[in-house]
Amino acid sequence: AVNPALKTVLIRGDPGSAKTTLARSAVFLFPGRSMVNIPQNVSPEALFGGLDVEKTMETGEPRFQSGLMGRADGNIAYIDDVNLLEDGILASVTDAVYGGSVRLEREGASMEYACDTVVIATMNPDDSDISDHMLDRFCMCAYSTGVEDQPEREEIVHRNMRFCASPRDFMESYAEADAKVEAEVSRAREILPCVTISDELLMISVELCGSVDAD
Repeated sequence: AVNPALKTVLIRGDPGSAKTTLARSAVFLFPGRSMVNIPQNVSPEALFGGLDVEKTMETGEPRFQSGLMGRADGNIAYIDDVNLLEDGILASVTDAVYGGSVRLEREGASMEYACDTVVIATMNPDDSDISDHMLDRFCMCAYSTGVEDQPEREEIVHRNMRFCASPRDFMESYAEADAKVEAEVSRAREILPCVTISDELLMISVELCGSVDAD
């Protein structure tokens, strides 16, 4: 939300650790954007688009429809259980995100449309993992962990009950806290171009990568 250069985030965690809740709540940090869901069984045509057969037959010229990635332009693309998505499709999604556009080639005709989007994906590594190559396509990887503290677990249940009873009242009770987060993110966007990294901090970063055998 702060750095427009970071286009993809992967949230990994066990079942019940609120990965989906966390991912879906991120839309509130992107004013004016909506979330477009990409299911695991999506076809390439539904995802990237294809020929609009009806309009093509009417006009006699190739006419395209853009698919889910077209709807994600200017919005957020959400992929739940991304590890169940076919590698080739995931690679094409990240190519489109980093390239900023989708190019279609169908029946000898071509079309290109803009794809300025952020991808937020979630997965449970216990089900099946994704390859190191695909992991490397995500700018950031976050870990969602369960809560062990008993009072905190009770508070989670209480909040869930309050939300179910009245979502509007629940959200209004956190409006002030939400506004504070939004203000912090907005301020961070403003000062990001002024941020510099010292040689000392760069050296520490390199040493940390070496200590965990990061290639």
